[in-house]
Amino acid sequence: MENSLPSNDLIGDSIKAWNSEDIYEKPEEVLVSMFSNKINSDFANVFTKVSILNSVYSTNLYNKDVLAVANWIVANHVKFDSKVKKGDPSAVWDLANNGTTGIIFSFATKFCSFSNPKEYPIYDSKVENLLWKYKKMGIFDRVIERSDLYHGYRYEIKNNDLRENRYVVFKELIDELFMYCNLSEEYKYKGLDRFLWK
Repeated sequence: MENSLPSNDLIGDSIKAWNSEDIYEKPEEVLVSMFSNKINSDFANVFTKVSILNSVYSTNLYNKDVLAVANWIVANHVKFDSKVKKGDPSAVWDLANNGTTGIIFSFATKFCSFSNPKEYPIYDSKVENLLWKYKKMGIFDRVIERSDLYHGYRYEIKNNDLRENRYVVFKELIDELFMYCNLSEEYKYKGLDRFLWK
């Protein structure tokens, strides 16, 4: 089943399995509630979001980076919140490349996803590895042929020459997988994420 393509039934099973585990469901409920406040102007609120998201999803931000990320979001909240509300993929790169210790790409996708789940799929290395297996099966041939964002043998989410386009590349592949497998709109993107993360 590890290399299975997603289907509506398999995604439904993944969601049920996720929801049956308190270790996943309860923290998720807390995060959804916290992120229901879409305006990121209050430091205490943003710091709490960043801290708990980092802890629950093990995004490996250092303590000093949690503070720096929260400060960056508050300082840039007008532009950042506007981009996230519109589903602008550049919001991910803006947050990921905010001047902390390194590029916090995975964390940025998660923060944007909780802020606007209908527009932002979540990236992590587990999902990338599964997409790479699907690529070997030829699923992404059509999208790779039509895009100038792909270089060489691999679609290179992680090492894209145009690094600010990493999330554009990733989302394009997720959307292509979604269409290829003819998945129900209700599973975009959180449901598909549950399946890909399993």
